Amino acid sequence: MTDGHSKQVPKPARKSVRWTSFVGSVARGRVVRGLEEEGNPQHRIRVEHNRDTLLVHISDEDAQGWTTVAIDRATREWAIAQRRRQMEAAQAACGRLYGGANDVAPQPRPGEPIFRCASPADLPAIVRMLADDALGAARETFESPLPESYYRAFEAIDRDANNELIVAEVDGKVIGVMQITFIPNLTYRGSWRAQIEGVRVDATVRSGGIGRQLFAWAIERARQRGCHLVQLTSDKARKDAIRFYENLGFVASHEGMKLHLDPESALE
Repeated sequence: MTDGHSKQVPKPARKSVRWTSFVGSVARGRVVRGLEEEGNPQHRIRVEHNRDTLLVHISDEDAQGWTTVAIDRATREWAIAQRRRQMEAAQAACGRLYGGANDVAPQPRPGEPIFRCASPADLPAIVRMLADDALGAARETFESPLPESYYRAFEAIDRDANNELIVAEVDGKVIGVMQITFIPNLTYRGSWRAQIEGVRVDATVRSGGIGRQLFAWAIERARQRGCHLVQLTSDKARKDAIRFYENLGFVASHEGMKLHLDPESALE
């Protein structure tokens, strides 16, 4: 075991009156998995574990970044990393702790999927999947090179701490995608919710369980972010997708409505 620090900083000039603790959010009927600073709910802390590793996640004061400490349970050796996204900080900390592996979980076996944040290099595979059905073909443009609008959208998603574009990858090939948006709400006593959009699985591996694994990963990710529910919409023409979501436990409890805006005109 050892001590360490990044760099020394000047001692605060103002003497703090007392130490206080982070507190759990009010929650009925569910386990509180994270804590927050009283008076600043954006400043959060969460501890999670598997059989081998403890992960301590601490958000920035403004929730725009994360510091994660990875601790080996057997030896209490540790590593620390700071990234904009919690998942990326966890991956980096575990990579430092376990000698360069860039995942919290052990390296996957051949044919086993991993789920990670998308990179710009993934965009051609993502757009190909988005365009690979009758509805998608009518609204997407899959060509080489891709229209610049896709890259601008990716940059906006990547800059937003409350948006994550997640891909499923098997043996180096991207075979699934979804976008998760974490939305703060005043309803349910100021609870957060996760919105899932743009779900696609490569046609060559559909009905092979990838979609179910992708959703299991996303639901756990929503729990990590302290969300009280996960919601999604699906085009009524996608009957198979709707049955799939129902089998996962989603309930059609609300009527969803959308209004497409014509950039050439505006409503009076």
